[in-house]
Amino acid sequence: MTARRNNRILIYVVYIICCIFTISISTLFSKIIFKVDIHPKGIQENYQKIAQEKFTITAQKIKFPTEADFMELDKLYDEILSSITNTQKLSEQIRILYDKAQNAVVCSTTHKYFNLLDENFNLYKEQISIIQEQISLFEEQYALCLDLISNIPEFSALHEEMYNEFAEEFEDKYEFILAQSKLYPKEKEELLNYFLESKQLANDLFEEYFDLMCHIVYAEAGICPEMEQCYVANVIENRIKHWYYPDNIYDVVYQSGQYTPVSSGSINNTPSEEVIQVVSDYLHGYIDTGMPDDVVFQSKDIQGNSRIVWQHMKSGHYFCYF
Repeated sequence: MTARRNNRILIYVVYIICCIFTISISTLFSKIIFKVDIHPKGIQENYQKIAQEKFTITAQKIKFPTEADFMELDKLYDEILSSITNTQKLSEQIRILYDKAQNAVVCSTTHKYFNLLDENFNLYKEQISIIQEQISLFEEQYALCLDLISNIPEFSALHEEMYNEFAEEFEDKYEFILAQSKLYPKEKEELLNYFLESKQLANDLFEEYFDLMCHIVYAEAGICPEMEQCYVANVIENRIKHWYYPDNIYDVVYQSGQYTPVSSGSINNTPSEEVIQVVSDYLHGYIDTGMPDDVVFQSKDIQGNSRIVWQHMKSGHYFCYF
């Protein structure tokens, strides 16, 4: 009985030794061949270590758009909108001045409108340059934000969320900016044509008026103050605009019985440098006389159907309404 019990104990001991040996061999093979830590605690610690390393690498290498990047893009867009508003006002003003210059009839008025058109056109060109620079900055910032978003792995929920937010906020704005960049070269060319046509018209009228105007002003008021000389020129232009008189300077000046220097021949005297300069400034639209359009008489006597005097000068000249 005792021998049988001893055999059973021996068998149990051998069984236990075999189990321990088997477990040890399995563990050793797992570490060597499969490189797996079979202990749950070891697996958890290893996973945490790897996750921490990945997070660290991600934080160091991946950069995505910040709220400041989006705010900068919004700021650039608002600046472009403001510049576009200013440009539209200038464009509208140029068109209005072009129409006025085309319908001005006389030289000094045509030049006044052309001078304003010239000023506005130069401002327009400056504004276009500003807009083009702003658009370039917007496009650079837009591309930068997209590049930063592309740094985020596409499988990431952050990538999808950020891209959708960006597209919703800025895609339409970007399309608008592109449309504007294509619009302005065409508009600029159109306004340039308006500028050139108005300039040519003003120059043609100046060439038509200048020589004869210098002679008649010198003959009528060569020794008078500069503003009175301009009044004489202004009366001639008022007559050109008035329905009662011829519609060009030659016929107005040489109309029978109107200007004494024509019949006396003094109109052929050489104008002084002072008169030449005054007439040039007047015809170029630099001098505003304030004379109403219906002042069409300039004489040593009071004239006109209404006999109403606009100005009586020390020289004895009366400037009267029609």
